Amino acid sequence: MIENTNINDAQGQAQEQMAQTEDQDTIRELMQYPDEINPALLEEWGADPAFMTLAEGKGAKIRKSTTTDTKRLFNAISSPSKPVKSIIGDTIDVIDIVVTSADVHEDANDPESPKVNKPVIHFFTLDGEHYSSLSNGIVKATENLLSIGLQPSEETPFELRITTVDTPRGTAHSFEWIS
Repeated sequence: MIENTNINDAQGQAQEQMAQTEDQDTIRELMQYPDEINPALLEEWGADPAFMTLAEGKGAKIRKSTTTDTKRLFNAISSPSKPVKSIIGDTIDVIDIVVTSADVHEDANDPESPKVNKPVIHFFTLDGEHYSSLSNGIVKATENLLSIGLQPSEETPFELRITTVDTPRGTAHSFEWIS
């Protein structure tokens, strides 16, 4: 873990550790860094900071978006949404995706565990609904989907089927891209 001392030292420590590993899980662990590290360095290392779990204290901020629609951006950080887990097995037509953040306990089952700042995925659909999820599976699937360079829109929505996947630690939410 990078110590929160001098930011230049922290950047140097992170860069040195990143250069020594190709393992993505290790890279993600190393990315729990002071916020002041330049996000451009993360991109240079192949990581997208929008999808990283960071130190606590950053609250609800927009990290990445497929839209500039101010109403959707505002609603992503300020309005209630329906949980993705409520539509397992359903198919939704996504016209915009916004990645925000939220301070949550590192272990959701332990209110004494330290807080971290996790990405939250918001799906805005063709039928006007707004769904969100903190699920690591949804976060990773969204990161993968957006990494191929496509963007949803009202003319070409992403048709996604919300699924669950068995993992060694239980069940995770995910999705399949239908069209």
